[in-house]
Amino acid sequence: MNSPARNSGVPERFTVDQANRMLPLVRAIAKDLVAQHELVEQLTHRLERLGRSKSKKNASSDSEFSDEIEGFRRELVAEQEKLEAFRHELNRLGVHSRGPIGHCDFPGSIDGQEIDLCWMPDEPEILFWHRSGAEFDERRPLVAGAGAGFEDHSGDRSWSDSHE
Repeated sequence: MNSPARNSGVPERFTVDQANRMLPLVRAIAKDLVAQHELVEQLTHRLERLGRSKSKKNASSDSEFSDEIEGFRRELVAEQEKLEAFRHELNRLGVHSRGPIGHCDFPGSIDGQEIDLCWMPDEPEILFWHRSGAEFDERRPLVAGAGAGFEDHSGDRSWSDSHE
């Protein structure tokens, strides 16, 4: 599968400051993504319940259930496409959506190591990071002034020696 095209001007690696400046937009998209995920889950459960009800009914009501189930399936597909559109929008911004609760990762680097600056919708700004690909429970707090310590070195963002 092809990765979505990035918007021009979006860095491959974010500084803390760049990620924080992008948060108002990311926050809005993440809020929509969480709400859409909840809707998709509700529709999925309704469709499952309807399928179980159909199996308990006799064959004379198959047509009625089949039409209703097909309608729910079409609605579910349309809502799943909307959910994917929100994920795609974040990816175009260079942000990785991680799961249904709005956890977002901004690729970055610290001391030449690839990391993800991570953010949750209930957080006011970027406060944590973890190794690229690490699990949520491996998040570590950023040190004070981390955003100011990042410098641009030929496209690679890393901490400068002045971050002590």
